[in-house]
Amino acid sequence: MKMLAATVLLGAASYAMGADSLTERNRAWAAEQAVKPQWKVQQEAEDAQIRMKSFDPATVGRVAFIFSKAVEETISRGSMVTVLYRDTPCRLPIVNAKDMRAAETLHGRALVPACWGTLVSPTKDRIVVVSTYGDARQDSLTAYVEAKIQRDGSAQYVKPAMSQEEFMKNVRSYHDSLR
Repeated sequence: MKMLAATVLLGAASYAMGADSLTERNRAWAAEQAVKPQWKVQQEAEDAQIRMKSFDPATVGRVAFIFSKAVEETISRGSMVTVLYRDTPCRLPIVNAKDMRAAETLHGRALVPACWGTLVSPTKDRIVVVSTYGDARQDSLTAYVEAKIQRDGSAQYVKPAMSQEEFMKNVRSYHDSLR
């Protein structure tokens, strides 16, 4: 009987050690996967350099609406996808430019000049962004954040461009107007 108990305990111990070994191997694999490959790090650095070429130091201190890959306290220039300047007029030779404001939008790997304007919408969140190449897209201000442009081209997060509460207030107001 003692021999059977010793065999069971030994078997359980070796099984547990195997599980620990498997757990350690899984953790090592996960850590390996979490590390960005060198080519990805290099590409992100190149993207950031390309986007810095279009940075206008005159925008430092201005508040803009920004859509980026990641929203953090500080939004790097390299992660910006679209920048909507609130107080700069549109300078592109497009129809209704006088009613639009300046912007920058991602085209390939670079931020290029663009313009943006609000659309007629009961939710008051809809915008249109038109690039210097003529491509246009509609978007929602609920996807943007308000941020202050810094000297290094990054932006400091302030608040959402349009909060969910503000959006829902506009929806309720629209519904009430229909009654």
